[in-house]
Amino acid sequence: MQGTNFFDVAQSPYSLDWFEQGIRARLEHLSLLADTPLENYSQTGQSLNPNSIERMTSHLELCMLEMSYLINELKLLQKLKIDVLP
Repeated sequence: MQGTNFFDVAQSPYSLDWFEQGIRARLEHLSLLADTPLENYSQTGQSLNPNSIERMTSHLELCMLEMSYLINELKLLQKLKIDVLP
């Protein structure tokens, strides 16, 4: 199995800028998706049927997973900025 040393890769400030830009774009995307369950609720005549509940649940679970990934990447970015860059 081949390992990757992220600290060697992150020595360039440009790579950290790209990483940060990717995180920013994904945060914007996540914020735009935040009102999707409310839109689904409005489209179903403000009633919760099994289909709409399943759709909302799936969407919220996906958002939670995406937030978890973003939190990990933000922590990694913080560590790289503190430990790697002077």
